[in-house]
Amino acid sequence: MKRAEIKAKDLVWKAQVLKRDKGKCIINDKCRGPVTGDHIFSSKYHATRWIKTNGVTLCQRHHIFWKRQEPVLWYWAVEKKIGKKRLRELYKLIQKK
Repeated sequence: MKRAEIKAKDLVWKAQVLKRDKGKCIINDKCRGPVTGDHIFSSKYHATRWIKTNGVTLCQRHHIFWKRQEPVLWYWAVEKKIGKKRLRELYKLIQKK
């Protein structure tokens, strides 16, 4: 797949994630500033890269700082958003190589 195709698919994925989450940070819907679509399992895993449930909307602060400083709390927030079952399903997909 060419870079332009990958970028186009990434933009569609991001738009779907932001639309589903109503453009609000899942950690705190009162956050201000820019938001982005964040992969739960890294985009390096092609099996889950463009699956909408492999993404959540985070504000810039939560994406850059909080996710890395509080990984357990971030995991719980993601689990609450998509559910344990879906999280396990995504994990199984990235295990298949």
